Amino acid sequence: MTLLMIDVDGFKNYNDSYGHQAGNRVLTWVASQIRRTVRDIDVVARYGGEEFALILPEVRAEQGLIVAEKIRKVISSTEIISDSGERLAPITISCGVTDSTGCKSPEDMIDRADRALYWVKRNGRNLVRLATLE
Repeated sequence: MTLLMIDVDGFKNYNDSYGHQAGNRVLTWVASQIRRTVRDIDVVARYGGEEFALILPEVRAEQGLIVAEKIRKVISSTEIISDSGERLAPITISCGVTDSTGCKSPEDMIDRADRALYWVKRNGRNLVRLATLE
């Protein structure tokens, strides 16, 4: 099993610039883009705030990395237009990827994926990273 932890980049600034209604629409849109990109057996969940968890059963981390990159490209390449027709700032995501190899618990997987996600957030955003086994 593979776990992706996905964070919407700069979401607080987006909310501050365009309002919470627009922010809610963005979260709904991101969730729908993730759902449209994955298989029916995959589980998409809002993890908190602007973060999502994606569980890919029967998938190794290397294949999960490919899925994460596909989702990242779909989201970052879509132009966002407001209700009034205004072109809004592009939406991007950061993503940490791990699988269950060597994990003793679900918390271990979450921790590993989170560490990879936070590496991405510190090193440029709009990227995906495969977690290390440390």
